[in-house]
Parts: sequence; structure tokens; C-alpha cells
Amino acid sequence: MGQQSVTETIATYAAEHAGAELPPDVTQHAKRVVLDTLGCIYGGFDCESARAVLAALPAFDPGGAASLFGLGQCAGLGGAILYNGAMLRFLDYNDMQSSFRRPGPGPHNSEIVAPVLAAAEIGGRSGVDVLKAISLGYDISAAFMDGTKGRSLVRRGWMSDVRSTVVVPPVIGFLLDVPAAQIAQAMGIANLRPGPLGITDVGSEENTLAKNIRFPFGAYQAAIAIFLAQAGMTGPIHVLEGEAGFAQVLLNGEYDFGPLVSDFVPYRLRETVMKKYAACYGTHAHIEATIALVTEHDIKAAEVASVLVQTTTRTNEHNGRPIRQQPPPNKETADHSSYYLTAVAIIDRAVGPGQYSPARYADAEVRRIMQATSCVAVPEFDAYYPCSEVTIRTCGRGSFSKRVVAAPGGLASPMSDAEIEAKFRSLAAPHADGVTMNRIVDLVWNLDRVGQIGELTALLRLRNRD
Repeated sequence: MGQQSVTETIATYAAEHAGAELPPDVTQHAKRVVLDTLGCIYGGFDCESARAVLAALPAFDPGGAASLFGLGQCAGLGGAILYNGAMLRFLDYNDMQSSFRRPGPGPHNSEIVAPVLAAAEIGGRSGVDVLKAISLGYDISAAFMDGTKGRSLVRRGWMSDVRSTVVVPPVIGFLLDVPAAQIAQAMGIANLRPGPLGITDVGSEENTLAKNIRFPFGAYQAAIAIFLAQAGMTGPIHVLEGEAGFAQVLLNGEYDFGPLVSDFVPYRLRETVMKKYAACYGTHAHIEATIALVTEHDIKAAEVASVLVQTTTRTNEHNGRPIRQQPPPNKETADHSSYYLTAVAIIDRAVGPGQYSPARYADAEVRRIMQATSCVAVPEFDAYYPCSEVTIRTCGRGSFSKRVVAAPGGLASPMSDAEIEAKFRSLAAPHADGVTMNRIVDLVWNLDRVGQIGELTALLRLRNRD
């Protein structure tokens, strides 16, 4: 990347390099991401946040050619991004970005898939273009996060989804053949408003439906900015690094633009972590340890006297505060409660879509085990996020402990292609017939041979309503 403004550098890279052939392993990683993401979207059909977007669409979306998955109808680019994106985030089952530069929790980069599919459908692009656009989105997203210095975005009161208005314009621009100069202008326009405040996902508050549209809302804003730039609207091209720009105002100047410009590293899809459990990734190690303990020692819920969850500082702050020990009012709070997740892991020996319902939140045994659970931060675990150790004390058989350092799905123990496909099928089965599921799976695994992405999105509009 050259010596221009940051937005111009990113835009030029997208226009000149995004179309380059991907290495075979990156192509396969991108296919894995697509199939995993589509499964998560199926798992979010009919969620409240998506229903709210759908009800509001007539007021702000004039319609268009981008598919609304599961509805048999289309909307404009922005409306499709919001609707499909809300379903994707509902289960908190989609991937997480790891980083060779910054170990620890990262963002959910698969949220770029909803904007990519919508823009590619409108632009009549191929499956290869979709894979390239996803790779570009992951690269820019990872580089953006790598640039933070000192206190993290979360510590400063922001969510990592502030990156959406940096990542989405060049990706959409590539798919819609927007010139680099207009992509840079769109980034200037899109970044005139700050990203989501941390209150949407802070450990001291109940989570709300808006948690599911943090990235999609920024992506929607980015789509509008692209159209405005194409129509002649201009924006500050130094919006990221300039005086009173992003880095100075949001981060007090503590940001390194090297990863985005001079030290840009491609093919960051290789660092993708897939989720085995439908919950905040920080809890996956203690969920794995809990399920292993109750399975190996055949511990029944009625035997449990107390549970001690020792975990990382971040996980304890995010998921283990006392407010999280109260019965969760909704799915968005339940999947971020170490207490609730521990209870259902003990009782059901699983943490998936089936563990979330008002009946489970009110269940007496779930509540009893939640109250019997304690969460403690162990700073030595922080270097191995989301490392955790769980100790279950029983009423008559003593105590059992297990430590999990590398959570399943992480880079040390990645999910196989077969496991990702099985996850997709389990999530899609309630909503798609077998023929449709098989066709989607076949198209995704052969996406580099699909001439028009509309072949896939047409299938995603279908839904088995029996």
C-alpha cells in the first residue's frame, strides 16, 4: 500500500488488488466461512431483531434486487444488509477473528458476508468474486483491529464494530466496480458518525436486540455512503488519521496505521476461529470443561452442590459479573452469562440453539445451579484466552476439576470441513428441505465455479414453511 491518505490507500488496494487470485487454502477458508455463516443466518430466522428490521423496512427502504433470506422477496442493498445481518448475529454462533499481532478476543468478521452477498447479487458477480471480497473484508478488518494501541476499543467505551465503516465501503466498492476515488470519498462520508457505544455489550447491562445490528447498522451506513459518493457527494479523505478524525477523537491519537497501510498483511482468513457453541467465545473453554466433566464423571444436575469457574480477566468482566447471575431476560443476555451457560451445560450437556428459550431462563434447576456458581478471574489465563478451569463439587462424590486451554474451534483445534457442514445442516434443517440444503452445500463447496451468485441467493430466499 502506498503513501496516500489512509482511506485512499485502502480504496486503491481494493480497486487494484482485491481481484487477484486467492491461494487455494484461503479459497477453502472463505468457503468454510460462507457455509458456517449461512448456517448461523438460518439459525436466526424469525428472531426478534430481524422481525423489527422487516417491520421498519417500508419506512426507509425503497426496495431493490438484494435477497431477504427466507422471505422469497428482495430489498435494497441497505435493507438486505440489516435484515440478513440481524439474523446472522442472533445466535452468537458465528466466527471470531484471531490475530498473530494481537492475541485475545477479536471481532466477528463473518458479518461481512451479508454485505458481500447483497452487493454481489446486485452487481451480478461470480462466486469467485464473493470469495475474494470476503478475503478483502477479513484482511482490512484484521488490520484495523491490529492498529489499536494501549487500551482496547472496549476499554475506551467502543465496540469493535466501529470498523464496519472502514471495512465495508472498499468491499462493496470492489463488488460494484466503484472507482478508488469514490470508495475513498465513501469512507470519508461513512465515518463522519461514531460507531456503536460499548453499552450495547457491556457486562454490567442487560443486552438488547440492538446488539445484533451493531455491525449491520454501520454496514448499512457504508452502503448509503457508497451511493452518495457515486452521485458526487464528497467526504474528508483524512477522516481516519486527520485532525479531529477517527484516531484523534475516538482513541486520543493512540492508533498505529501501519497495519492498514505500510505493514498490510493479506489472507487473514487463515486466522479464523469457528464456534462450536452458540455463546460468547470467551465462555467456550469453560463450557467445554463443564460438558467434559459431567460427561466423563456422569454428574447429574441434582448432584451439583457448587461450581467454580476460573477464567480470563476479559471473560470474567464480560460474562461473570454479578448481574449475569440473575435469570436472563432474553437470548442476548443469556449467551453472555457464564452462570447460565454453566447451568445448561451441566443439565443438557450442550450449548446450542435449543438451550435458549423463556422456559429455560425460568427453569428452577437452571436458576439453582446459576446461584450455586461462582466466577473468578485468573490473570495467568489471559495469555491463553479463553483458557478456563471448572471445578464441580457434588453432594456426595467429592469434587471434579478440568482445565481447557485451547477452546474447540480455535487455531490449535480447528473445526473440520465435515464439522462445519454438520453445523450448517443442524441449523438449516428446521427451515430448509433436504434438497435445498444439499444444493446450498454443494454450491458453497464449489463456489469458485459458480458463475452468478444469484444462483445461491435464490436458494436462500426459499424456505420450508411446513
